[in-house]
Amino acid sequence: MSQLAKALEKGKGIPALLSASEVRVAALIKNGLNTRQVAQQLNVSEETVKTHRRDIRKKLNIQNSNISLATYLRSKWEVQE
Repeated sequence: MSQLAKALEKGKGIPALLSASEVRVAALIKNGLNTRQVAQQLNVSEETVKTHRRDIRKKLNIQNSNISLATYLRSKWEVQE
């Protein structure tokens, strides 16, 4: 069973798998912000956001590059935590 499946089964959800910074980035992406907007909102570089996006995809085992991270997060992360 994947880490995501285990976290969802235990009711912990996506935030349990991510660092605090990744959770902040993921929440903004989930709400429709693009990389530049996330960077501006969090006062970090776009490269930092891109790194977090890559790490989030890896931790959530999103291997298909055709899957939008925002769409995935909206479908799997039901409650804003």
